[in-house]
Amino acid sequence: MADDPQEVGPSNLLNSWKGIAVFLDRGVRTVQRWEKHNQLPVHRYGDSPRAAVFAFEAELLLWLHTRKLHKVSDDEVRKASHDEVRKASHDEERETIRQQFSNMRTADLILRARLFKYRARELRRESAELRRKKLKAPFPAPSLGELNQQ
Repeated sequence: MADDPQEVGPSNLLNSWKGIAVFLDRGVRTVQRWEKHNQLPVHRYGDSPRAAVFAFEAELLLWLHTRKLHKVSDDEVRKASHDEVRKASHDEERETIRQQFSNMRTADLILRARLFKYRARELRRESAELRRKKLKAPFPAPSLGELNQQ
């Protein structure tokens, strides 16, 4: 396993609305609107709608290339039946939750692997240091002659 953290997990992680907006060359409000209405692949660190966000550049690029961005007119919204809108929203929400859970599991595994790697490196350093010191006693051990005199 390489020591470079970029090789351990997904690279190019964007950790804020501003970072995502800069990457997409848009404004923050536009990117937030895209997340709400166009399923922009943005993930949250918590359950709250106001929780901190993050996104992967690869997912954003894929979304840009596969998603048709079009404005839905008010007439189109009125024409759509209530059931169709509710079902589509439910299906999209379910898929979004599934994707977020999958990404969270991946992120958890990556973090655990990094923690394991860090702790193993720390233990190797401690072990090497103890070997160098050869576990010196904090006070000199009495010699055999000193023990016989007592």
